[in-house]
Amino acid sequence: VYVHLDVTNEADWRRAVLAPAMRQIAVPTPETAPYGAAALRAVDSLPAGVLIREKFVYTANAAQSFQYAAGIVDGGFTALSFALEARITGCRWPVPEAGEIIQKGCVISGRPQADIARQLAEFLRSGAAAVVLARFGYGD
Repeated sequence: VYVHLDVTNEADWRRAVLAPAMRQIAVPTPETAPYGAAALRAVDSLPAGVLIREKFVYTANAAQSFQYAAGIVDGGFTALSFALEARITGCRWPVPEAGEIIQKGCVISGRPQADIARQLAEFLRSGAAAVVLARFGYGD
């Protein structure tokens, strides 16, 4: 969960989303966005889940959810990578109840640039890429 600084300074995400100042919460559309589905899992695990859902403003994806949370609405569920890279001041909380979001990719063989795509896929599995990915909240 990410909020811009002046909304709440609660200790964890559960209290943050229930804070009176959190009137609207951006959430990626759960039917099409893995981060939205994860947000619903987390919210539905709470006794006050129905109250929190009433605050939802649905967005197309995690990037748009972050854009909304950075100033259009009071906060939002988004990828940690956006909050870590933010050039604006805000608060963020991990949401362990959301579970792990598995990132996948594929290379389509027989395409004109399949070799370049294969090289990228190999790089993304390398130790050098793991260092960069960890800096943005991905990986172990």
